[in-house]
Amino acid sequence: MVGCTNNDAVFKVVKKASEEMNKRCPMVIDADTRLDNTLATENPVKLVYYYTVITAEKKTVEAQLGPVKEAMKANVQNMVNTNPEMKFYQDNQIPLTYSYKDKNGAFLFDFTITPKKPSKQAGK
Repeated sequence: MVGCTNNDAVFKVVKKASEEMNKRCPMVIDADTRLDNTLATENPVKLVYYYTVITAEKKTVEAQLGPVKEAMKANVQNMVNTNPEMKFYQDNQIPLTYSYKDKNGAFLFDFTITPKKPSKQAGK
C-alpha cells in the first residue's frame, strides 16, 4: 500500500480542516449566506461546503440560478486560486464542492472547482 500513503496523509489534513470548520458552524458568511457545515470525502479526496442562502426562496430565484451559479463559481475559483490560505489545496489539487440550498432547505445548486497551482511568475 505504498501508493496510498500520500493520499491518506492528504485526506487526514482535509478531514482535520473540515472538523475544525464544523466546530464553528453554523457560521454567518455575509448578509445572504450561512455556512452550515463541511464534509471531507476520502475517495476521491474532496472538501464539500454546505451553505444556506438565508434570504432566498427557490421558487422566487429559480430563473436567476444559472447566471448566479456561474458568477459565484468564477468568484470562488479566483479566490481559491489566489488565497495563500488555500496553498495546501492548490498544491494537492484537491477539489472543492460548494452546495447551496434556500432558506427552506430546498437545493439550489452546487459546483465543484479544482484549485490551480500558483504559477511561478518570472521577475520583470
